[in-house]
Amino acid sequence: MPDNQVVASIGSPQRPILISLGEIEESRVVDIRRYYLDKTTQELRPTQKGISIQAANFAEIFACLSDAYGLITEWLEGTGVSDQVKRQSAAVKAVSSGSKPQLKTEAWRGASFFKVNTQGADVEVALKADHPITDRIQAVKSSADAAQLLADLLTSFEHAAGNATVDEDARTVALSQLETAWSNQLSSMLKSRKGN
Repeated sequence: MPDNQVVASIGSPQRPILISLGEIEESRVVDIRRYYLDKTTQELRPTQKGISIQAANFAEIFACLSDAYGLITEWLEGTGVSDQVKRQSAAVKAVSSGSKPQLKTEAWRGASFFKVNTQGADVEVALKADHPITDRIQAVKSSADAAQLLADLLTSFEHAAGNATVDEDARTVALSQLETAWSNQLSSMLKSRKGN
């Protein structure tokens, strides 16, 4: 891609990963690609190892990476996944013991619209403050049954996720993708209904 604007260079000067802004077939892209130093010309040349991300996907990818930053960092540092499994197991035990999840609203970055947190026997379901479903839920929050049903629904999802019969790493990746896709689909659906 000629005339790309390099915004970052990571790694050694002989084999850097360049993050650049450019165009492919009149579409603006962010290109993240491994380069190599051509020994003959002393110029950096792109390899096939990389990805060009179009505008339509950039925000979603950025949100997913932001959402999963802690999990990714833990995984890369070798301390990961088991902490998530412990949280899920604690949520399962708390719900199984008859503990009723508490519902609250929080603000965070990323696509996921809910989080389930467990402290001992207490289960707390946090809804993302700026997600359209939160407004809908708050409209019926005066009904304790509706709020409890929602909390039970989301907690049971977390419980089911903890019991998925796939290996831990695959489950973590799949659930992260599912939560993001579910959140985006729900957001689109609610926004389209609001427009009607």
